Amino acid sequence: MGRTVYAVTSSNPHLRAYVHNSKEDKTSSAALLINIHRKESCAVDFRGDIRELYLATAQDLFGKEVLLNGKALQFGEQSRNTFDPIVPGSSLVTLPPCSYAFVISQGTIAVAANRAQSCPLTTGRVL
Repeated sequence: MGRTVYAVTSSNPHLRAYVHNSKEDKTSSAALLINIHRKESCAVDFRGDIRELYLATAQDLFGKEVLLNGKALQFGEQSRNTFDPIVPGSSLVTLPPCSYAFVISQGTIAVAANRAQSCPLTTGRVL
């Protein structure tokens, strides 16, 4: 995530969102999305071109295994993790309960998030 920070608001009390310009490509934006709800998923529509998605999940908050894009992460000196992104076929990202995602999108991020049916997330001015 780059140094330019955008103001972000969400009407979903369980969704945390942070949006910056992309560190490597100034024409892209990077978002960190965190779903803190223990039981409900949250869908976020980026309304645009998602280039990369990194989704971190676990069976529960106290589990010993963390999945990145569906693959178990290995820890320790012998670990050989690869961090290949998901390239979604749509602009919709669904965060399972207690998960987080990094999303790289072409251009400025314009998103709408929902829990059940509607929960807008809006980006605004540069902070």
